[in-house]
Amino acid sequence: MRGILMTRDGRSVHSVRPGELRICGSCRMLKGPVPDRVDGAGQRCECAPSENGRAEPLWGGDFNTYAELCRCCGLVLLCSGSRWCVWFCEPCKRSVVALNRAAGRCLIPIGRHSLMNGVAARSEQLGTEVGVVAFADQLDTFIASIDGPCVWAATVTASNTIALGFGGDVDVRLADYLAAVPGSTLSSEAAFTSLVATARVQGRRLGMR
Repeated sequence: MRGILMTRDGRSVHSVRPGELRICGSCRMLKGPVPDRVDGAGQRCECAPSENGRAEPLWGGDFNTYAELCRCCGLVLLCSGSRWCVWFCEPCKRSVVALNRAAGRCLIPIGRHSLMNGVAARSEQLGTEVGVVAFADQLDTFIASIDGPCVWAATVTASNTIALGFGGDVDVRLADYLAAVPGSTLSSEAAFTSLVATARVQGRRLGMR
């Protein structure tokens, strides 16, 4: 089964192959040899020593990550490696964008870069104290919420692997995991509801409303 490579504007360009990537049984991130590369490049999960990753030359993007699972449902494989890559599949992205729009702020970031999340200010806005305060509040909310989707991604992937019949603490072959999804009852809708509940709990801890 293939994942979908999404451009910055959300268009499907070509598929991302799972190859022999695996879901780590500990951190739930992807790891293993990068498909279609002949130089032996491998994607590292969170368990790998950070100094090893820093010693590697970049593959051509902003960081050496070939692909990752949707950070809401964990059911769709997406491209990665660029600071402009979206963290969510299209159904989950639509839900997250609608939530942020309704809230009037970035409660759940859709990606790493602030501009992707509408966190920006015009020069005339920064010329007033009110504008500066408003932008600072917007930026603070974004920074405080940036880790939430990553933490949730590990949680939902762990839950999915168990629901799909794989061992709870063992590495899982990504291709097998994706092949099991269509016949399951897992859904992006249920995952989004849980993600929002988790974001609300985090927001209360950080003093957000």
